[in-house]
Amino acid sequence: MAMPVQCEMTVVEAEVVFPECEMAMPPMEMQMEGEHELVEGEHQAGEQRELGDVKVEELIPYYSCCCVIESFYCKFPDCIGCTNNETLLCCQQKCACLKPVTEKSEDGICCIVNKNNCNIVMPTTCFSATTQCCCFDYRAAFPCNKKVPCLVGVCFVHCFADWKFVGCKVCAKVGDLVPSIKENYASKTDA
Repeated sequence: MAMPVQCEMTVVEAEVVFPECEMAMPPMEMQMEGEHELVEGEHQAGEQRELGDVKVEELIPYYSCCCVIESFYCKFPDCIGCTNNETLLCCQQKCACLKPVTEKSEDGICCIVNKNNCNIVMPTTCFSATTQCCCFDYRAAFPCNKKVPCLVGVCFVHCFADWKFVGCKVCAKVGDLVPSIKENYASKTDA
């Protein structure tokens, strides 16, 4: 049976040192996601989607206020189960429960029954949270990012997306409101 190890962490000249564990991590270049001008197309650089992740471009937002979005996620069978991914500075928590895996998996996984990770990470954002439970999706981030684009709307009517006026769009998917998100994921799956 493995015994938990308790470590004290100190930061010395951008080098993380764990004195009691006798481990050291090399200095890392710190890059803040939010350090950029607020311009159209900021969502184009992205990362691979993890197993069970919500397809942001498929969300149908019913309320949004800049960095907060509440949506319906009606893509079946992806809407089954729950996921949660939160980051607050250097603290990160990810979990998934009863999520069917519709993409091909290297490990042959077809359903995530329970997955939970709590980590200390290098800060890349002030705050980011995405939560999906069945067909409801809630997400917030400061600053906005590709998983939480800037949207403004209420009662399924959205007028602002990706820092610009887009007219009054009713029941539009996030991928239609912010086309660069849809293009970003399409190029990742083609590659």
